[in-house]
Amino acid sequence: MKISTSYLAAEEIGVFYLLISILSYFSLTLISPIGNFINRNVHKWISEGSILTNLGVYNKYLLLISIASIPIVYIAQNFLGILTQIDTIYLLGSISVGIYFTTLNTLFSPTLNLLNHRVAFVVFGNLTILFNILFSFILITIFESTGFWWFLGQIASHILFTIVSGIYFIKVVKSKIINLPKMKTKSVDFKSVISFALPLSLATLFLWVTNESYRFFIEKYLTLNYLGLLAVGIAVSTKISTAVETLLHQLLHPKFYNDINTIDKSTRGEAWNSFFNLSLPSYISVTFFISFLSPFLLRLLAGESFYNAWDFLIYGAILNLIRMITNHVALIAHTELETKSLILPGFISAITSITFIQFSVLHSNYYYLVPISLLIGAAAGMLAMIFQMNKRINIKVKVSNVLLPCMLSLVYFASIPFYKEELTLLYSISVIGGFGVIFILTQLFIFKRNKII
Repeated sequence: MKISTSYLAAEEIGVFYLLISILSYFSLTLISPIGNFINRNVHKWISEGSILTNLGVYNKYLLLISIASIPIVYIAQNFLGILTQIDTIYLLGSISVGIYFTTLNTLFSPTLNLLNHRVAFVVFGNLTILFNILFSFILITIFESTGFWWFLGQIASHILFTIVSGIYFIKVVKSKIINLPKMKTKSVDFKSVISFALPLSLATLFLWVTNESYRFFIEKYLTLNYLGLLAVGIAVSTKISTAVETLLHQLLHPKFYNDINTIDKSTRGEAWNSFFNLSLPSYISVTFFISFLSPFLLRLLAGESFYNAWDFLIYGAILNLIRMITNHVALIAHTELETKSLILPGFISAITSITFIQFSVLHSNYYYLVPISLLIGAAAGMLAMIFQMNKRINIKVKVSNVLLPCMLSLVYFASIPFYKEELTLLYSISVIGGFGVIFILTQLFIFKRNKII
C-alpha cells in the first residue's frame, strides 16, 4: 500500500481498484460460492479419496468462467464506458487470466491450512504478497506508473505461486489418501453443488453490489481522484482488519470445519458459537485500534498525497467490523447447507447501499455522504443477516466478549494528545509501535482468557 500510493497518483489508484472490482465481481458471484462448497466438504472428500477428482472438475469450471468473462468485460467497457482508458485487448486478457490464477492460488493455500499445514499456508501467502509488490514495482518502472500495470504485477505473482503451491498441495493430498482403502471414486454430486452454490451466488452478487459497485458510480458522477482517496482509506483498514481476521481463521478454522462435519445440529451450533465468541473480541479490538491510530497509520502505510484521507480510514474500520460480523454470521448458512437464507439479507444490504449512494454522489456533501451510505447499507445487511441466521442456530453472544475488548480499548483515547498537524514518519512509527504493543498484549490477554492459546 505504501509503495503503490507513493508511485501512483490518486487517479491511477482509482483505476487499480476499478480493476479489482471487476475481478471480484466474477470471484464473488460465480466462483466464491463453489469455493465455499469446497471448504465445507474438503475433509469429507479427503476421507473418501475423491478430492483430486472433484478439484479437477472445479478446474474445468474455472476455465469456463475465465473464458466467459471476456464478452462480459467487453460489453462493460464498450457499452457502459468502464475503464475506457485501458486498451481492450489488455483489459480482457488481464481479467480473464486473473480470474483463473488468483482463484487457484487462493484455493490451494487456505485449503492447506484446513489440512493443518499452517507453515505452508503462511509461507505461500506471504510470498505471494512479497512478489505482488516486486512484480508490480518492476512493471511500473519498465512501462509506466499506472493502475493497470500495478494490477498486472499482482496477477503475475498469483500465476507464479499457483504453480508452486499447486505442486505442494497435490503432494500433500496424495500423501493423505495413499493409505486409504481402495474404493471407487464417487462422481461429483452436481445437484448438491447447485443447491448450495446457486443461492450463495445470488447472495454474493448482492454483496458485490454493496461493497464494490459504488466505485463505478464514483467514476461516472465524481472523480477518480476522490475514488482513489476513499478506496485507499478503506483498503488500509481492510488490510489491517484482514490480517487479524486471517490469523484467527488460521487458528480456528481447522477445528471449526472438522467439528461441523457431523449430522448433529446441536454440535454444529456449539461449534459456530464457539468460533464466533472466540473471534468477536479481536474484531472489536482492531476496530478501535485502527480508528484512533488512523492519522499515524496512513502516514506510515500510504503516500504523501493520501495523508489527509485518515477520516476514510475510520469509516473503513467500522465498515470492516460490520463486514467481519456479517461474514461470520453467514457461516451459519454454510454450516447448515441452507445458503438460500443468505439472499434476503444480501438484497436488503444491496438495495439500501445503492439507494443511498445514488443520492450521495449527486449531493454537494458527497465527500462524507458516500462512506456514510456504505455504512448504512452494510449495517442493514448485518442486522438482516443476524435475524435470518438466528432462526437456524441460536446465536449466543457472551456479553463479556463485547464489553471486555471495549473496556481494554479505552486506552487508545490516550493517542489523541499525540495528534498534530505535521506527522513525521519516525513520530508516527513511535506512536503506532507504542500502542501496537498495547494492542498485542490485550490480544494475548483475551486469547489466554478464552483459551485460544
